[in-house]
Amino acid sequence: MTQACQVSKKEDYTKRLNKIFIERFEFDYDKFENKQEYYDKHFLGSDIRLSPMDLLYLLTDIEEEFQTNIKEEDIAEGKISSFNSVLEILENQEEMK
Repeated sequence: MTQACQVSKKEDYTKRLNKIFIERFEFDYDKFENKQEYYDKHFLGSDIRLSPMDLLYLLTDIEEEFQTNIKEEDIAEGKISSFNSVLEILENQEEMK
């Protein structure tokens, strides 16, 4: 995959993932000037403030939106912990196709 294609794919994933946060949690990463910093914040932390139940909803929404299944190991190992960690999982799954 070319680098330009990878960038546009990442941008697409970022927009779609942010859309999930807006629709489900009324949380818009784009409203922050330093959104790159927020992409690394833990979902359960004091800045994002999702509950464990919210993570289940998020997981379901991600799987539906991206037509994928997040591996159980990724969930058990706590890899669904930040915006960037989810992007990384999605990108890795795309590379494996």
